[in-house]
Amino acid sequence: MIKDIKKDDRNEESNTLSRFLDLTHRFSNEYRTFLVKKCERLASALYVITGFIDAGDPVRIQLRESAINLITQSSHPHQSSPEAFGGKCAEIAALVETAKSGGLISQMNANLICDEYASVATFFSDHLTHITDHGAHISKDSLPIPKGLKGHVNLSSRQLMSLKDSSANGNKRQSDRKELIIKVITKKDNVSIKDITSEINGYSEKTIQRDLISLVRDGVLKREGERRWSTYRKATNGERNGELPATSI
Repeated sequence: MIKDIKKDDRNEESNTLSRFLDLTHRFSNEYRTFLVKKCERLASALYVITGFIDAGDPVRIQLRESAINLITQSSHPHQSSPEAFGGKCAEIAALVETAKSGGLISQMNANLICDEYASVATFFSDHLTHITDHGAHISKDSLPIPKGLKGHVNLSSRQLMSLKDSSANGNKRQSDRKELIIKVITKKDNVSIKDITSEINGYSEKTIQRDLISLVRDGVLKREGERRWSTYRKATNGERNGELPATSI
């Protein structure tokens, strides 16, 4: 019995070593190492700038899932293609643009992220042969970096902190905007999106609509009516606690 246990332990150690050697072999290629690390760093940046978006927002969820999916593709380039990899990068860029249009991500952060994903897609397409070659050993100095990627090979801790700071500022603007919306509704009650945008200058109806959806989801406001006839009012204490309003009983 003891011999069997020791034998199993040795087999497990052997399997662990084999997996480690396979992983080491897989990333012995500096082209692939560069690609994987780049995708990891970009995913970290996306997690930072989406950290201030509501947890249930579909844009936040999809952006994070797509960023993780791209890391998987970069780790297994043989199972991907320039079209698939580039398509995923384009999808992330489109989602970032959507978040920017909705006031969820600053223009500076959106532009930086979109440029980085465009560059990494170009790198994958231009150097696929090297990326998938296990025997490609080159020095870091000779690693070809496509135009547009220089200076952003790895988003530094300082850059990530800058992204976080600017995202925090964007979150503060959103919080201030929500306070203005609540003030308008408290003053008038049962107001439409047009009523609110006429009172709060400098924001599109789409941006105000996102804030209203968030406030309704948080139980701060109550929406009545459908589509363009929708109006908003402050939720009562009973409605915030999940109780039915007296008029509904």
